[in-house]
Amino acid sequence: MGDALYLVVLFLGAVLVLIDGQLIFRAGVGYLGEVYDDPKRARQVAGMVAVLFHMVMFGVVALVASVAFPPGAGVRSVLVRMGILLLLTALGHATTMTILSRMREQQLSTEVAEAQLDRHEHASADHRTGRDADDDAARDGGGE
Repeated sequence: MGDALYLVVLFLGAVLVLIDGQLIFRAGVGYLGEVYDDPKRARQVAGMVAVLFHMVMFGVVALVASVAFPPGAGVRSVLVRMGILLLLTALGHATTMTILSRMREQQLSTEVAEAQLDRHEHASADHRTGRDADDDAARDGGGE
């Protein structure tokens, strides 16, 4: 009976992790797709984060399932372990969403910094070529 309970917890835990991992991946692609110019890049980053979630959570499932079952524990033991797995999965989900959020914010910051750098470089190039003086002369009517 102990091996059967172990397998039930292992199976249910794996299904739980697979479902939540797919939800994280699909939501992550959309969430990161808003800040990445290349949808392929957003998919790759979300995929890496989802793989990390799966690896960590499958390890947690294996650890929780491997705790010794007391003799005659039955369904109550499975429910306790599933409750623990649900709580740990929620913690893993929250941590993963925090990681995705930080990655999104970092990408937004990078885009803002690049835009500012581009504007600064264009302004410097215009100044070096004398465009500012020509523009001022044209505006004042003294360009001829």
